[in-house]
Amino acid sequence: NMLKHSKGEILVIFDSDFIPEEDFLKRIVLPFITDEKICAVQARWDFIKPFANPISTLSTTVLAIVHYIVLPFIGKNANISFLCGSAEAVRKETLLKLGGWQSGSLTEDIEYSLRALKSGYRIKYLENLKCKGEVPYKSKDMYMQQMRWAYGVISAYMEHSLDILKNKALSIKEKIAISFACSGYLFSLLLVCLFITGIITFITHPPEP
Repeated sequence: NMLKHSKGEILVIFDSDFIPEEDFLKRIVLPFITDEKICAVQARWDFIKPFANPISTLSTTVLAIVHYIVLPFIGKNANISFLCGSAEAVRKETLLKLGGWQSGSLTEDIEYSLRALKSGYRIKYLENLKCKGEVPYKSKDMYMQQMRWAYGVISAYMEHSLDILKNKALSIKEKIAISFACSGYLFSLLLVCLFITGIITFITHPPEP
């Protein structure tokens, strides 16, 4: 709703529970100056009171895996990244050109990232630019957050996966990186299944080839 009222060339977006440093704006806009193909920049998330209780510790661990392992890994190996919904900057002209934010999407950041990547644009991840935000402290809040993100990410990937896989402008490495990043919640499901079947073998018999 605010997109049509914005006047700047670069839009910087925060969730209400994020606290940027004083020089955040200066640092996050720098990549746009040197590369016209960069349509968005994502800062690394840091955390407020990450170890306040077991739920906040678990929430922090999940997000830390994304920001300290997954995004740097695909950035270095495939030169791509994704928006995460907060502590991010987007080039307004490109956003409007690609149709704006998708109304009704639970993860409009990932959905737009996929649209941008398959259109030949790049998203830059800044490992050294951190922005602190809150994590859930209650089990219900964490459950609702993760369910929302899981549904949104998988829905966005299902919507764009065919176009991405057929896209000749994307390399095989880039396609694998995109699929890997967007299927994280499916890997979680696989781990749960492995855990359950592993317990069952204690009752039945040891695993066989």
